[in-house]
Amino acid sequence: MIRVDKYIKLIYIFAVLFLTAHISRIFVETGMMNWYEFSYKPSITPVNEVFPIVWTIMYLLIGAALFFAIYDSPMEEVHKYNNEFLLQMVLQCLWCYTFFTKGELLWGFVVIVVMVLTAFRMIRIYTDAGRLSGGLLYPYLIWLLYATYLNLNFVIELGVSAPL
Repeated sequence: MIRVDKYIKLIYIFAVLFLTAHISRIFVETGMMNWYEFSYKPSITPVNEVFPIVWTIMYLLIGAALFFAIYDSPMEEVHKYNNEFLLQMVLQCLWCYTFFTKGELLWGFVVIVVMVLTAFRMIRIYTDAGRLSGGLLYPYLIWLLYATYLNLNFVIELGVSAPL
């Protein structure tokens, strides 16, 4: 049976994920209207409708990984797992803002490389809590690597900034 404090943790996780998704969506929609929809895209770029579905799945996996990591962990460990989680969410918003809203493709690439590196670290740290917590993050890492490849292709084809 899940105790009340576990429900509070779930509510917190979903609140942070919802806030991240909402802020990121605003940044992405701005970029869609300003430049992305009308510019070059690598041939392996999925249709726009795929992204919200994939990101919903990624957010759920990240949230589940955090929940399982903190479920029975001591408070100092909970803070460590939570800090990694929050860092990824901040970087996600920063990447959406940099890449889509500002059209700064090179800086977007820098941010997403940092995301990949911190995702590797997050997997290692979450695996300390249990193989399930770390394992749930591998699809996220794979998605980030794919997004990094796409971002790099934008930089190669369009230069450091998108035509706004």
